[in-house]
Amino acid sequence: ENNRINVIFLDLKMPGMSGLELCKKIRENNPIALIYALTGFASLFELSDIREVGFDDYFKKPINDKILLKVIDRSLKMLNRWSKKNDK
Repeated sequence: ENNRINVIFLDLKMPGMSGLELCKKIRENNPIALIYALTGFASLFELSDIREVGFDDYFKKPINDKILLKVIDRSLKMLNRWSKKNDK
């Protein structure tokens, strides 16, 4: 809660709180964060539910390392571009 993390990957199925619930909470406090859902149960979760709570995209597990690194790189570049735009 005390750290501003702007690129986040959440599993949808977690003990204690679902990824959907956690995404909602993060969005309330950090609307600029890029939040990605990970799931091994793609058939259980509708894309509209994932988008509705604020996920930017989702990936079915297992996720390829190269794809994961590309998403992280793209996300960091986007955040950097946004921060430069706000600095002007």
